[in-house]
Amino acid sequence: YVPRPKNEVFRITKTNHNILQGVSEPDERLSDDQTEMIRNWIYSTAKREWVRKRGPLAKVEDGGAHILFVDDPQMPDIVPLAKEIEPNRPVLYRSHIQVRADLVDGAPDSPTAEVFDWLYSRIKEADLFIAHPVRDFVPKLVEPQKVAYLPATTDWLDGLNKELRFEDSRYYLDIYNAHCLESSQPQLAFPARDYIVQIARFDPSKGIDTVIRSYGELRRKYYKDTPVHQTPQLCIAGHSSIDDPDASAMFDKTMDLIENEYSDLASDISVMRLGPIDQELNVLMSNAEICLQLSTREGFEVKVSEALHKGVPVIVTRAGGIPL
Repeated sequence: YVPRPKNEVFRITKTNHNILQGVSEPDERLSDDQTEMIRNWIYSTAKREWVRKRGPLAKVEDGGAHILFVDDPQMPDIVPLAKEIEPNRPVLYRSHIQVRADLVDGAPDSPTAEVFDWLYSRIKEADLFIAHPVRDFVPKLVEPQKVAYLPATTDWLDGLNKELRFEDSRYYLDIYNAHCLESSQPQLAFPARDYIVQIARFDPSKGIDTVIRSYGELRRKYYKDTPVHQTPQLCIAGHSSIDDPDASAMFDKTMDLIENEYSDLASDISVMRLGPIDQELNVLMSNAEICLQLSTREGFEVKVSEALHKGVPVIVTRAGGIPL
């Protein structure tokens, strides 16, 4: 079950997301007015759609769920609401991001500590706190007996991972290039030229500027005397997310960086926000010469596992759960 979208709330919850990961602006903090807006959004959604008979939050005897998962820090007030309705029903909270526990534990006046204190005051009634298997992602405030570790997983048989025939691969690459043409982005010349790819959301923690600067160094130094047609292109692509208002701003910053500092390479850097076609991301990763994941913060970047599963070399940063 997903809530009705509300852009004003998504701006707050994404800022909280960034604060918890330690990638927000220094002056960004969570205010009382913002927490009240989040609470009102959660309660209005729940009471309108989820607590009625046969809704997920209804009593079990009225058709409600037997076990509840609250995924991510966006709707923490679901936990006390669910416990109020059905006290003995298990409620599990999943923390899928890299929470900067060092800031929560060691800097009690920091924005990160403030946001986590607010978050934990809502979710402390949950029966489990499920995190990625990295001890440093769990602040000391969380009761140890409630902590469980769960690695990220992916379905090897879905459109993102399944092996595609050559004809299918060419088809979806043609779709990608058609999208590039529509968006005035450079097309990939594969198989005539190799390319390097990073598949990720346009998010402050994904290290996209580092990807571009690294590619610039590669082309300007290592390949400086190499004919252009023998050099690799760069592809930066990912899905958008309806609850991520940072995506458009990050996309614009990415394009500004290319235009202002790497205009000589702009015709070989393809930057695309793609629609929900798993096979498109599949072929971009499967045919890449190298995959990158240069995140500065990361829960557990499953794209690393997916690239390795395809036999594609991966260059990564030692951030968050990536070393797993």
